[in-house]
Amino acid sequence: MAAWATGVFLTCSTASGRRTSRPGPTGCSSTIRRPTSTLRRAAYTQGLVFGAFSVFWTILALQLASPQYGLGAATAGSFGLLGMTGVLIAPVAGRVGDRIGPERVAALGAGVAFLAWLVFGFWGSLIGLGIGVVVLDFGTKIAEGSPAAIKTNPDVIKAYLGATA
Repeated sequence: MAAWATGVFLTCSTASGRRTSRPGPTGCSSTIRRPTSTLRRAAYTQGLVFGAFSVFWTILALQLASPQYGLGAATAGSFGLLGMTGVLIAPVAGRVGDRIGPERVAALGAGVAFLAWLVFGFWGSLIGLGIGVVVLDFGTKIAEGSPAAIKTNPDVIKAYLGATA
């Protein structure tokens, strides 16, 4: 939401090529609110994957403090180090995205993130949490796709820069 608001309130181009710094009927907010179905699906997928990622990290300290584990919130930081392994998959995810397309790579990333929740649910141990963290981070990175695919996507260009860009 904050990114959308920032994009709307910063200077942007309208379909007529005129630049405006104010959203509204003459501004670019209507263009951003009505993206094509491809862009809309990508936004929903990213929102859901981000939600799954955020929910996990929000409840991790509470889960670790439960009687099942009996650990403190400091242990959650150690899981953050495991999550850094997502950096390793980022280049691979970008290459795969370039090969199979952004829609398929977003679906693949969402599927991997869902798989992480299955690991969390069925493997109730610290090892299961650790493996789930790595899988969830991989899914999040895969769903992001490659920056090149995003920058060159005509739907993104049209939604944010106007039809004349």
